[in-house]
Amino acid sequence: VGPGETYRSSGGDVSAYGKFLKHERWTVTRDCYPFFESVIRHNRPLRRWALEEGRKKLKSMGIPEDSQTFERCLESLVEIVLGARITTVPKNNEKRRPINIEPFGNSMLQHAIGAGLERVLASIGNDLKTGQDKHRDRIKNDDVATIDLSDASDRVSVELVRFLFPERVFSVLEAIRSKCTEVDGGYIRTNK
Repeated sequence: VGPGETYRSSGGDVSAYGKFLKHERWTVTRDCYPFFESVIRHNRPLRRWALEEGRKKLKSMGIPEDSQTFERCLESLVEIVLGARITTVPKNNEKRRPINIEPFGNSMLQHAIGAGLERVLASIGNDLKTGQDKHRDRIKNDDVATIDLSDASDRVSVELVRFLFPERVFSVLEAIRSKCTEVDGGYIRTNK
């Protein structure tokens, strides 16, 4: 789980502890839930925690112990949300830029898949951790031309991602993204 807030604020505690344990319920979108459930199920400490906390919650609701399966325990700890919520952060001294604050489960999976994609890119010579330093060195050379795309990350459409990735990869990426964003109490559909 990366830095920053998730859909339900942890009051500034953006540590893994704050995100995992301080919320009454974890947030996740419906399309992402099967992947989130699989991660919790197959991670022994998370599974144990979900069972313990879920059983406490189910017991307080009067659900008999013999009905307290992993699935019911996890469902008692999860809130399905429609998508992300929007806020703004400083871009520079003059401008603010909008960002999506993702549901917890979606964010967790996006970071995990992002780390995997970074490893693949690094293995073929495109290391995102050192790329900015290399770029800075290259632009000092008059023989190298670069293109500065202002707000480039805002220009990555769903269709571009569909074009670039095999269908089985795209379908996972599509499932774990928020397809809409809460703005002023309503939702707008996103294409990025």
